[in-house]
Amino acid sequence: CDGFFYINVARSCVQDSSHTHQYLASIFTKMGDVHGKCDEKNDALRAYRASEVFWRKHISDLQLEDNADNADDIIAAVEALALSFSRIGGVYTAKGELDAALGVLHEGLEMQIDTLGDGHIEVAKTLHNIGVCHRHNDDWDSALEYYIRAHEIFEFILGREHLDTVRTLHNIGGVYRRKKEYLKAMECFKEVLLVRRHALGDDHPSVSITLVSMAAVLRRCGKKEEANRFYLAAVH
Repeated sequence: CDGFFYINVARSCVQDSSHTHQYLASIFTKMGDVHGKCDEKNDALRAYRASEVFWRKHISDLQLEDNADNADDIIAAVEALALSFSRIGGVYTAKGELDAALGVLHEGLEMQIDTLGDGHIEVAKTLHNIGVCHRHNDDWDSALEYYIRAHEIFEFILGREHLDTVRTLHNIGGVYRRKKEYLKAMECFKEVLLVRRHALGDDHPSVSITLVSMAAVLRRCGKKEEANRFYLAAVH
Protein backbone atom coordinates (compact mmCIF):
# COMPACT_ATOMS: atom_id res chain seq x y z
CA CYS A 1 0.00 0.00 0.00
CA ASP A 2 1.24 3.52 -0.81
CA GLY A 3 -0.04 4.88 2.49
CA PHE A 4 3.48 4.96 3.91
CA PHE A 5 4.51 7.36 1.14
CA TYR A 6 1.80 9.84 2.10
CA ILE A 7 2.56 9.40 5.81
CA ASN A 8 6.14 10.51 5.21
CA VAL A 9 5.00 13.34 2.95
CA ALA A 10 2.48 14.51 5.53
CA ARG A 11 5.03 14.45 8.34
CA SER A 12 7.50 16.53 6.36
CA CYS A 13 4.74 18.95 5.28
CA VAL A 14 3.49 19.50 8.83
CA GLN A 15 7.04 20.24 9.98
CA ASP A 16 7.50 22.71 7.13
CA SER A 17 5.73 25.90 8.19
CA SER A 18 5.73 27.23 4.62
CA HIS A 19 2.90 24.89 3.62
CA THR A 20 -0.62 26.27 3.79
CA HIS A 21 -3.44 24.67 5.73
CA GLN A 22 -5.19 24.07 2.41
CA TYR A 23 -2.20 22.13 1.09
CA LEU A 24 -1.98 20.03 4.26
CA ALA A 25 -5.69 19.27 4.11
CA SER A 26 -5.27 18.01 0.55
CA ILE A 27 -2.31 15.81 1.49
CA PHE A 28 -4.18 14.17 4.35
CA THR A 29 -7.21 13.65 2.12
CA LYS A 30 -5.04 11.80 -0.42
CA MET A 31 -3.52 9.77 2.41
CA GLY A 32 -6.99 8.79 3.60
CA ASP A 33 -8.01 7.81 0.07
CA VAL A 34 -4.98 5.53 -0.24
CA HIS A 35 -5.61 3.88 3.13
CA GLY A 36 -9.27 3.47 2.19
CA LYS A 37 -8.38 1.66 -1.04
CA CYS A 38 -6.15 -0.65 1.01
CA ASP A 39 -9.04 -1.32 3.42
CA GLU A 40 -7.06 0.24 6.27
CA LYS A 41 -10.08 1.85 7.87
CA ASN A 42 -8.54 3.18 11.09
CA ASP A 43 -5.62 4.79 9.23
CA ALA A 44 -8.03 6.26 6.68
CA LEU A 45 -10.16 7.67 9.48
CA ARG A 46 -7.17 9.31 11.19
CA ALA A 47 -6.06 10.86 7.90
CA TYR A 48 -9.53 12.20 7.09
CA ARG A 49 -9.86 13.62 10.61
CA ALA A 50 -6.54 15.41 10.13
CA SER A 51 -7.82 16.72 6.81
CA GLU A 52 -10.91 18.03 8.58
CA VAL A 53 -8.74 19.92 11.09
CA PHE A 54 -6.71 21.61 8.35
CA TRP A 55 -9.78 22.50 6.27
CA ARG A 56 -11.24 24.19 9.35
CA LYS A 57 -7.99 26.12 9.83
CA HIS A 58 -7.98 27.10 6.16
CA ILE A 59 -11.53 28.44 6.45
CA SER A 60 -10.50 30.42 9.54
CA ASP A 61 -7.54 31.83 7.60
CA LEU A 62 -9.85 33.02 4.83
CA GLN A 63 -12.33 34.55 7.25
CA LEU A 64 -9.58 36.46 9.04
CA GLU A 65 -8.46 38.04 5.78
CA ASP A 66 -11.61 40.21 5.82
CA ASN A 67 -11.53 40.26 2.04
CA ALA A 68 -14.84 40.51 0.18
CA ASP A 69 -13.18 39.03 -2.91
CA ASN A 70 -12.48 35.67 -1.28
CA ALA A 71 -16.13 34.63 -0.89
CA ASP A 72 -15.75 32.00 -3.62
CA ASP A 73 -12.65 30.62 -1.88
CA ILE A 74 -14.58 30.28 1.38
CA ILE A 75 -17.41 28.45 -0.38
CA ALA A 76 -14.91 26.07 -2.03
CA ALA A 77 -13.22 25.42 1.32
CA VAL A 78 -16.53 24.74 3.08
CA GLU A 79 -17.48 22.38 0.26
CA ALA A 80 -14.16 20.55 0.70
CA LEU A 81 -14.76 20.29 4.44
CA ALA A 82 -18.23 18.87 3.83
CA LEU A 83 -16.68 16.28 1.50
CA SER A 84 -14.28 15.36 4.30
CA PHE A 85 -17.32 14.69 6.47
CA SER A 86 -18.69 12.43 3.72
CA ARG A 87 -15.44 10.48 3.61
CA ILE A 88 -15.35 10.18 7.40
CA GLY A 89 -18.97 9.05 7.41
CA GLY A 90 -18.16 6.46 4.76
CA VAL A 91 -15.39 4.98 6.90
CA TYR A 92 -17.61 4.89 9.99
CA THR A 93 -20.29 3.15 7.91
CA ALA A 94 -17.77 0.57 6.68
CA LYS A 95 -16.70 0.00 10.30
CA GLY A 96 -20.32 -0.53 11.32
CA GLU A 97 -20.29 2.55 13.58
CA LEU A 98 -23.52 3.89 12.18
CA ASP A 99 -24.39 6.43 14.88
CA ALA A 100 -21.00 8.08 14.43
CA ALA A 101 -21.47 8.01 10.65
CA LEU A 102 -24.88 9.65 10.86
CA GLY A 103 -23.60 12.38 13.16
CA VAL A 104 -20.78 13.30 10.78
CA LEU A 105 -22.92 13.07 7.66
CA HIS A 106 -25.63 15.30 9.13
CA GLU A 107 -23.01 17.88 10.10
CA GLY A 108 -21.69 17.83 6.55
CA LEU A 109 -25.21 18.01 5.12
CA GLU A 110 -26.07 21.10 7.16
CA MET A 111 -22.86 22.75 5.99
CA GLN A 112 -23.53 21.86 2.35
CA ILE A 113 -27.10 23.17 2.43
CA ASP A 114 -25.99 26.44 4.06
CA THR A 115 -23.21 26.93 1.51
CA LEU A 116 -24.45 25.30 -1.70
CA GLY A 117 -28.23 25.27 -1.34
CA ASP A 118 -30.54 22.33 -0.81
CA GLY A 119 -30.69 21.40 -4.50
CA HIS A 120 -26.96 20.87 -5.11
CA ILE A 121 -25.60 17.58 -6.46
CA GLU A 122 -23.25 17.20 -3.46
CA VAL A 123 -26.25 17.53 -1.15
CA ALA A 124 -27.90 14.67 -3.05
CA LYS A 125 -24.81 12.49 -2.57
CA THR A 126 -24.80 13.12 1.18
CA LEU A 127 -28.54 12.45 1.43
CA HIS A 128 -27.95 9.16 -0.37
CA ASN A 129 -25.16 8.23 2.06
CA ILE A 130 -27.39 9.02 5.03
CA GLY A 131 -30.00 6.73 3.48
CA VAL A 132 -27.37 3.98 3.28
CA CYS A 133 -26.65 4.35 7.01
CA HIS A 134 -30.33 4.07 7.89
CA ARG A 135 -30.64 1.04 5.61
CA HIS A 136 -27.78 -0.66 7.48
CA ASN A 137 -29.62 0.18 10.70
CA ASP A 138 -32.79 -1.49 9.32
CA ASP A 139 -34.54 1.87 9.71
CA TRP A 140 -36.46 1.54 6.48
CA ASP A 141 -38.69 4.60 6.85
CA SER A 142 -35.74 6.93 7.42
CA ALA A 143 -33.76 5.28 4.63
CA LEU A 144 -36.69 5.82 2.26
CA GLU A 145 -37.01 9.47 3.26
CA TYR A 146 -33.38 10.28 2.48
CA TYR A 147 -33.21 8.16 -0.67
CA ILE A 148 -36.29 9.91 -2.06
CA ARG A 149 -34.85 13.36 -1.30
CA ALA A 150 -31.59 12.36 -3.01
CA HIS A 151 -33.41 10.89 -6.00
CA GLU A 152 -35.45 14.05 -6.54
CA ILE A 153 -32.26 16.13 -6.76
CA PHE A 154 -30.45 13.63 -9.00
CA GLU A 155 -33.44 13.45 -11.33
CA PHE A 156 -33.80 17.23 -11.52
CA ILE A 157 -30.10 17.87 -12.20
CA LEU A 158 -29.00 14.75 -14.08
CA GLY A 159 -32.25 13.47 -15.58
CA ARG A 160 -34.22 10.24 -15.19
CA GLU A 161 -31.81 8.18 -17.31
CA HIS A 162 -28.58 9.02 -15.51
CA LEU A 163 -26.93 6.09 -13.73
CA ASP A 164 -26.61 7.98 -10.44
CA THR A 165 -30.35 8.68 -10.58
CA VAL A 166 -31.29 5.04 -11.11
CA ARG A 167 -28.77 3.82 -8.53
CA THR A 168 -30.73 5.71 -5.89
CA LEU A 169 -34.00 4.53 -7.43
CA HIS A 170 -32.76 0.94 -7.14
CA ASN A 171 -32.10 1.52 -3.43
CA ILE A 172 -35.61 2.96 -3.06
CA GLY A 173 -36.95 -0.22 -4.64
CA GLY A 174 -34.92 -2.26 -2.19
CA VAL A 175 -36.44 -0.41 0.75
CA TYR A 176 -39.96 -0.91 -0.61
CA ARG A 177 -39.19 -4.62 -0.89
CA ARG A 178 -38.10 -4.70 2.76
CA LYS A 179 -41.30 -2.87 3.70
CA LYS A 180 -43.27 -5.49 1.72
CA GLU A 181 -44.62 -2.84 -0.64
CA TYR A 182 -43.96 -5.07 -3.60
CA LEU A 183 -45.82 -3.16 -6.32
CA LYS A 184 -43.85 0.01 -5.58
CA ALA A 185 -40.62 -1.99 -5.47
CA MET A 186 -41.33 -3.55 -8.85
CA GLU A 187 -42.12 -0.17 -10.40
CA CYS A 188 -38.73 1.11 -9.27
CA PHE A 189 -36.83 -1.95 -10.50
CA LYS A 190 -38.54 -1.90 -13.91
CA GLU A 191 -37.40 1.67 -14.53
CA VAL A 192 -33.90 0.89 -13.29
CA LEU A 193 -33.67 -2.16 -15.54
CA LEU A 194 -34.77 -0.18 -18.60
CA VAL A 195 -32.15 2.52 -18.05
CA ARG A 196 -29.33 0.16 -17.12
CA ARG A 197 -29.92 -2.10 -20.11
CA HIS A 198 -29.91 0.88 -22.45
CA ALA A 199 -26.81 2.47 -20.90
CA LEU A 200 -24.76 -0.59 -19.95
CA GLY A 201 -25.97 -3.52 -22.04
CA ASP A 202 -27.56 -6.81 -21.01
CA ASP A 203 -24.29 -8.36 -19.80
CA HIS A 204 -23.41 -5.72 -17.22
CA PRO A 205 -23.35 -6.83 -13.54
CA SER A 206 -25.66 -3.96 -12.57
CA VAL A 207 -28.31 -5.34 -14.92
CA SER A 208 -27.95 -8.77 -13.31
CA ILE A 209 -28.33 -7.23 -9.84
CA THR A 210 -31.57 -5.56 -10.89
CA LEU A 211 -32.90 -8.79 -12.40
CA VAL A 212 -32.15 -10.63 -9.15
CA SER A 213 -33.93 -7.91 -7.17
CA MET A 214 -36.98 -8.25 -9.40
CA ALA A 215 -36.89 -12.03 -9.04
CA ALA A 216 -36.85 -11.67 -5.25
CA VAL A 217 -39.97 -9.49 -5.38
CA LEU A 218 -41.76 -11.93 -7.66
CA ARG A 219 -40.91 -14.84 -5.37
CA ARG A 220 -42.29 -12.91 -2.39
CA CYS A 221 -45.48 -12.43 -4.39
CA GLY A 222 -45.75 -16.17 -4.96
CA LYS A 223 -44.85 -15.96 -8.66
CA LYS A 224 -42.12 -18.61 -8.55
CA GLU A 225 -42.04 -19.52 -12.24
CA GLU A 226 -41.73 -15.90 -13.31
CA ALA A 227 -39.12 -15.32 -10.60
CA ASN A 228 -37.07 -18.24 -11.90
CA ARG A 229 -37.07 -16.71 -15.40
CA PHE A 230 -35.59 -13.52 -13.97
CA TYR A 231 -32.99 -15.49 -12.01
CA LEU A 232 -31.99 -17.35 -15.17
CA ALA A 233 -31.78 -14.09 -17.12
CA ALA A 234 -29.46 -12.70 -14.43
CA VAL A 235 -26.98 -15.59 -14.72
CA HIS A 236 -27.27 -16.23 -18.46
